[in-house]
Amino acid sequence: GLTVFMGGHAYPVGLPDTLSADEEAGAAGDQLIAPMPGLVKVLTAKTGDTVTKGEPLLVLEAMKMEHTLRAPRDGAIGEVLVSEGDQVTDGTLLLALAEETDAAA
Repeated sequence: GLTVFMGGHAYPVGLPDTLSADEEAGAAGDQLIAPMPGLVKVLTAKTGDTVTKGEPLLVLEAMKMEHTLRAPRDGAIGEVLVSEGDQVTDGTLLLALAEETDAAA
């Protein structure tokens, strides 16, 4: 967080910390999206693999730190859009999980 002091008053401001909570970084429902520019250092996911929520799928190196991006839910990998060694920009779609099928329907 950040506190702004003005006119004798303190105003706390909450800021998102994009470098913490690696388990949540880059998770957007059925997709992993690069939370910052970086280098795809490790890629363990392959199209068709079955994964569980929280399983490490990719390591992104940014600002000389490694950030582990994890599966946002249980499911199967539908598409992997990057390879190890790729340089990506903020917001790049890295991989997508296959659509969930509703077995009850």
